[in-house]
Amino acid sequence: MASKKYYLNDFADTLIRERYDRRTESINHLSMALGLPRWVIKKRAQMLGLAKAKEKPWSDKEVEYLEAHFPRLSVQTLARKLNRSTTAIAVKAKRLGIRKSGDGYTANSLAQALGVDNHKITRWVELGLIKACSRHTQRRADMYLITDSSVKEFLVNYPTELDLRRADPVWLVDLLANVH
Repeated sequence: MASKKYYLNDFADTLIRERYDRRTESINHLSMALGLPRWVIKKRAQMLGLAKAKEKPWSDKEVEYLEAHFPRLSVQTLARKLNRSTTAIAVKAKRLGIRKSGDGYTANSLAQALGVDNHKITRWVELGLIKACSRHTQRRADMYLITDSSVKEFLVNYPTELDLRRADPVWLVDLLANVH
């Protein structure tokens, strides 16, 4: 499916400047008058300085700071230091793939790497087949932190518990060869 581009001319910009007031009715009216989707009208109004952006863009310096300090500082502290909401910090960290847990896996991430359901990982932890420590969260699939050494020990001690054909082969070789 190809992405459709929308090009606005001076007439459209003038109409948006005159009639845009952030209300649903005016956005609908502009959308019908210009034959454009509502989101295009809202995005153009944002570019023209008529509407607030949801979030200011992240600078390279802010991203570097977040990557360097996310594992050690609280989300609240980072929000204060970067002048952003705690939600913005958490979302950006998730998009960047950085975690507070440092090295190791949650049940979800390990399940994905091994090609199994996260409930199976949780059950193995609860049965004592995989050693894990608590991350003190309420989310069942993310409540454990599982280290590389625990995963290796599990694979050596319980090789029949897992269909290795379903595991991510590059990750598995990296883990077992201890290449970092």
